[in-house]
Amino acid sequence: MKRISYVIWDWNGTLLDDVRAACGAFNTLLVRRGIPTLSLEHYREIFGFPVRDFYRSAGIKLELEDWDRLAAEYHELYLADESPELADGAFALLRHWKEQRIGQSVVTVSEQTIVNTQIQKFGIRKELDQVIGVSNLHGASKRDLVHGFLDSLSIPSAEVLMVGDSLHDAELAREADTQCVLVASGHQSRSRLETTGFPVYDNLAALASAVLRQGNYL
Repeated sequence: MKRISYVIWDWNGTLLDDVRAACGAFNTLLVRRGIPTLSLEHYREIFGFPVRDFYRSAGIKLELEDWDRLAAEYHELYLADESPELADGAFALLRHWKEQRIGQSVVTVSEQTIVNTQIQKFGIRKELDQVIGVSNLHGASKRDLVHGFLDSLSIPSAEVLMVGDSLHDAELAREADTQCVLVASGHQSRSRLETTGFPVYDNLAALASAVLRQGNYL
């Protein structure tokens, strides 16, 4: 891989360890509708973007739902859970790349106000150039955000590293011809992530160890 000159971070499941909170909130939606709940393992095997498809695969009949109300209901449950924490290794890696003068930004499917609040809570805003989220709760895609942000950078795409936890992150990296690494501690299983052909680390702490050991090449 080429040298890293810029890092585009995913948020949920990557920098933020929130998969259990997300799974718990979603299971409450299922219980309220009389649908069997998901184990964490099953959740990670079927979760994906757009999340409408994930909801259908879990048994929610979207034709009987108001999508905006359903999305709001989920986020109310998710945000009521105060258990999510910054992933182990996140701060060390953010600080390392900051000290190396490697720019870093978050680009996420999370709604802008939500991600701003969460990032402020964990005190990492100063490590980041930009925090870019979406304007709704729909969880559809960050494709336009990623491509638009890359267009704004005066850095060759081959020197940009995308760090994420999903097939969607890998798909966008491939489209944009950036580097990509994935962590298997987020919202999708290692077996799914390995199908992308990109490097997969057990978690962000393992990625941080590799970066600190090998320098800014992966």
